[in-house]
Amino acid sequence: MNPQISVIVPTLNEEENIRDFLYSLEKQTSPNFETIVVDGGSADNTVSIASSKAQVIVKKGLREFPSRNLGAKTASGEILLFTCADVTFPPDLFEKISDNLWL
Repeated sequence: MNPQISVIVPTLNEEENIRDFLYSLEKQTSPNFETIVVDGGSADNTVSIASSKAQVIVKKGLREFPSRNLGAKTASGEILLFTCADVTFPPDLFEKISDNLWL
């Protein structure tokens, strides 16, 4: 059994980064995860790009750590993974997290 991982990412004008981030999630070998993007009111295309691959919550003016908290309240996964939009993950990251947390 793979536990569900909730990936929580606060964003603000991350149009240049969010595609690569989401692409790295698509390539995960463990598909049991959800992605929650909490956007602070981006003026670029961050929200429209993220909406195709993630649950998106927009709260204009919300800063990074309150965004993380809102994402955690929204999450349904057993494991919360907080990250940033300029990160890309290796394809087996979620599998390794699951294997090491659920021995």
